[in-house]
Amino acid sequence: MHAIVNAVPALVAEFAPGIGTVNDEEWHQVVSSMALTPQQARVVRLILGSRADKQIAREIGVSFGTVRAHLSRVFERIGTSGRMELAALVFTRLMELRDRVKREEGRQQC
Repeated sequence: MHAIVNAVPALVAEFAPGIGTVNDEEWHQVVSSMALTPQQARVVRLILGSRADKQIAREIGVSFGTVRAHLSRVFERIGTSGRMELAALVFTRLMELRDRVKREEGRQQC
């Protein structure tokens, strides 16, 4: 499990070196598009930051089982089956958001 958790940032760095950091506004828009609760969004962000379930539980002050329950609900809600699919979906939504913002900025400059 730790290998999968730790692989997400490395994969993003390798395949999308220009992604940089995700600011709070971008993050809010991405998780809003997935209809996540604030706690689910927090768990997802921590997972994408290479945290293991036990670390997340300690960090947000809930049990390990609660973290697992949040993840199960997230996977079910957005139609993914695991962390890598989740990371891919978040990455895709982020890139779509950034592309849309770029297009809108281009239209405003014309």
